[in-house]
Amino acid sequence: MNRLVVCFAVLAACVGPPLLEHGLRPLRDVSSPFGGLSASHCHDCHADEHTAWADSRHAQSWTNEIFRASVRTSDQAGWCRDCHAPLPEQASNAALRSEGVTCVVCHARGGELLSATVPSEEAKSRHPIRYEPALSGSEFCGGCHQFNLRPDHPMASPEAVQETLSEWQSSGATETCQSCHVQGHRFVGAHEPSFVRDAVQFSTELTRDSVRVTLSTTTPHRVPTGDPFRRLVWKVCTDIDCEAATAKRILARFHEGPEWHLAADTSLPSKGSRTLTAARPPEGGWWTLELHFGDPILEAGLAPEDVSTLLFRERIPPLEQPERDGEPEENHRPNEPE
Repeated sequence: MNRLVVCFAVLAACVGPPLLEHGLRPLRDVSSPFGGLSASHCHDCHADEHTAWADSRHAQSWTNEIFRASVRTSDQAGWCRDCHAPLPEQASNAALRSEGVTCVVCHARGGELLSATVPSEEAKSRHPIRYEPALSGSEFCGGCHQFNLRPDHPMASPEAVQETLSEWQSSGATETCQSCHVQGHRFVGAHEPSFVRDAVQFSTELTRDSVRVTLSTTTPHRVPTGDPFRRLVWKVCTDIDCEAATAKRILARFHEGPEWHLAADTSLPSKGSRTLTAARPPEGGWWTLELHFGDPILEAGLAPEDVSTLLFRERIPPLEQPERDGEPEENHRPNEPE
């Protein structure tokens, strides 16, 4: 029995802390072979990767305006820091904190650099480096994109507040997160309109009384996924700018009430669809689909591009136009909104 206990202790010591901590605590054992933790230390040898990272949402995780507005209006910076600036040193170092999810967050542990591919002999000659296959797996992304809020958080729930990893696992998909979202070191996602448009398809059916739109996705996770405030907003309007909607539907996982809650998941299910129906404006108009990013109470103080992005806009002809042989009119998804 004692020998068994010793074996488990040795195994635990070898395994060590997880690479990422699901936002529950700062990262552990992050130290680099060159001493510094800033991405600037990587630039000289990895200029292309540094440039791509600097243009990514990872680099802006602490400084982007949606996040800054959220923490300005609440006391949530402490709750959010361990994902948005997860290094222990970032708590007291403003310059390092501004780098958000910086290079060493993923690529340095225990004085070694971690590589998603088998390192070359040249790479080994430049610094301690080892192959870490976990970097290529979806479970690694789940270290930040799958978590429950701490019990003292006002939105704490028995369900995960972000569960993109679980959604992917339930879908049975074989492609990994990285296969779709990693382009070099620029990580594409919800803030890339063309990327989201490619993930959502639609068909439209018009009758004399109704507008019926079916939205579908082939992605191995919900749309939208990730941040609980993200939501698809579908509207039917008589004006092209959709300032006066005659109908509105929200597709989201969390919904606004006395508190944000999980009462009804109306988001697009993984590899599934939802059909939305509204009265058809007799004078004609448009239907639109927008992706909104943050809490609605913050939108008035944000730049338009930080509030939402228009995914699709489709014309609804006036009823005076004859329908073809009495059959429903059908429109299909364009590549871009008008």
